[in-house]
Amino acid sequence: MFPSVQADHSRTKLPAAWHRQRSVIYGLLSLFLLPALGTAFLDRFQGWDQLFAAAAVAMALLVVALSVDWILQRRARALGVADKRMRWSEMVGAAMEHRNTSQRSVVGRLGIGYVHWWAWRRGYRDPDPRVQRRLADELHLSPYELMEAAGYLPSGTEAALVSNDRERQAAGLDLVRAMNADTDPWPTTVVPVGRGMRHRVSVFHEYVAFTGPTSGLDGVTRDDARRRLESRLGHAWQASAAAWEDSDELIREHLGVLDPSAALERTQVALVPRFLASANRLGAVDPMHPPLIAVLGGHHSGAPDAAAELARQLGYSYDLLSNRAVQCYGRRPAAERAFFESRLARLLMDAAPLSAGGRVWAFNDVAAIRSFDVPAAIDRGVAVAVVRRSTKLVQYNAVRGYLHHRDREAASADALATHIRRQQRFDEELAAAAAAVKGSRLMFEVEVDVPSDLRGMMPRPTASDEELLEQCPDCVDEFFDLYIDAGRKLAHDVSQR
Repeated sequence: MFPSVQADHSRTKLPAAWHRQRSVIYGLLSLFLLPALGTAFLDRFQGWDQLFAAAAVAMALLVVALSVDWILQRRARALGVADKRMRWSEMVGAAMEHRNTSQRSVVGRLGIGYVHWWAWRRGYRDPDPRVQRRLADELHLSPYELMEAAGYLPSGTEAALVSNDRERQAAGLDLVRAMNADTDPWPTTVVPVGRGMRHRVSVFHEYVAFTGPTSGLDGVTRDDARRRLESRLGHAWQASAAAWEDSDELIREHLGVLDPSAALERTQVALVPRFLASANRLGAVDPMHPPLIAVLGGHHSGAPDAAAELARQLGYSYDLLSNRAVQCYGRRPAAERAFFESRLARLLMDAAPLSAGGRVWAFNDVAAIRSFDVPAAIDRGVAVAVVRRSTKLVQYNAVRGYLHHRDREAASADALATHIRRQQRFDEELAAAAAAVKGSRLMFEVEVDVPSDLRGMMPRPTASDEELLEQCPDCVDEFFDLYIDAGRKLAHDVSQR
C-alpha cells in the first residue's frame, strides 16, 4: 500500500548553531594551535627543510579542520532530521495519550524491539515504514497522515487521494476478473438485486458468490475463508467497498441460481454497492448552486439514497463516506468508522477548490453526524441538507432496531422504549443543529415518512416480536421510493434557491 522508500532528509537545512560552532573551532585553531606548532616544531628545521615542514603542518591542519567540519556537519544534520522526525513522534505520543495506551503495549502488539521504538520516538532513526499501517490501526490514526509525518509520502497525499475524481469504484465484474486472474480461481457468480417500485432501479447492489472447492476447506472457518478471498482479490476488494453478507436467509433468497449441490458453508457471498457507489461527474457547476452539499439523517431516513439521487439530479459527484473510507483506508472496526468518516468530510471540504465539479456526500455513522459542525460548515460555503424522520418513522426505526438486536437484549417493553428514546434524542440533536442556522440559504430540510400502508399502524410497547414484525415489515422497496422523492425535492429546492 505504501512505497518502500527511505525518507529523504538530504536537503535538511543546517541550523545556525552549526555555523557558530564551526567558527569557534576554527578560531581556536588559529589562536592557539598554529603558534604552538610553530615554536615547538618548525624551529628544528632550517632553510628548505623548514619550508617543507611548514607545508606538512598546514596540510595536517587542513585534514584536522575538514574532519572537525565533517563531524559537526553530520551532528547538525542529525539535529535537523530529528526536528523533522519529532512531528511523527509528537503525533504518536498525542494519540497514545488520548487512548491511554502505554509504550509497552504498543511495542508488544507491533512485535518490534523496544530499542527501535525508543530510537524512533527520540528522533534518532527514521520509523520503519512497514509498521506504519499496523501502528495507525493500533492508535486509530490515518496511515497516510503517519507516513506524511515520517517523510515517506509527500504532504497532501491523503487529500489528493480523497479528492481524486478519476478513480472508479469497482463493481462485481471487477471482483470476477480479479478472481479469474488467480492461479486457482473459485467459481464466481454475480447476481444483480434491484430496488424500488415507482422509482425502480435495476441494480441497487450486487451479490457476488464465491463457491469453494469440495476438498481443501475441511476445518476452515468462514472468517478464514473470507480472509483468504480478500487476499486473493487484492486491490479490487478494497476498491469495491464490498462487505460480506451474513444472512443465510437473504443468500438463499437472492442466489437461487446457484448450483444446489454447492453447500452453503462453502459459498462466501459479498455485497457490492452500486446505487450508493462513489460516482464521479465532472460537469460544470452552476454558479448559483453550492459546490459542496453534506446530507445528514438518522437510520431509515434514507439520507444516503436521497443524497445519491440529489447528486444525480444536479450532475454532481457523490460519496457515501462509509464506502469512501473503505476505498481509502480499508474496512475498519466499528469503533473507528466515525473517526474516518469525519476525517474524510474535513478533507473533502479542504480539497474543494482543487476538485472539478460539485460533490454531494452523506454520512453513514451516527457518531460522525453528531461530530459534524453544521454552522462551521455553512460558514465555509458548504450546503447542509437534513433528512428529517417523521414521528412514525422514528418509532418504526426503533422497532426495527430492537428486532435486530433482540438476541443480545432482553425482549421487553423497556428495551423497545430505550430504542425509541435513543432515536428521538438523536433527531432532537439534529433539529437543534439545523435551528442554529435557520434562515441560511445553504440550509435545506426535507421530511421522510413511512409508506402509506404503515401509517395506520402504531406498534404497542407490549406487543410480541411476531406482532412487531407484522406491524413493521421490512418494506425496502416502498421506503426506497420515498428516499428518491426526498432526493428530488432537495434537488428542486437547491435549484430554486
